[in-house]
Amino acid sequence: MKTDELRESYLSFVEEKGCVKRPSDVLVPRNDKTVLFTPAGMNQFKDQFLGVGKLEFPSATTCQMCL
Repeated sequence: MKTDELRESYLSFVEEKGCVKRPSDVLVPRNDKTVLFTPAGMNQFKDQFLGVGKLEFPSATTCQMCL
């Protein structure tokens, strides 16, 4: 099995369990001066973790691009 097939298989499995599939975040955040690059897939949910962003879904799954 190739890497992209494994990735899609995992994302589809988790999506079937009720998670919302979200795209990978950008590698260099545009509006966040606290980090130089995106260190984790949950970085795009920072506002929700801090309680300042609206929760659009109860759970999500992503596969973050990396350097």
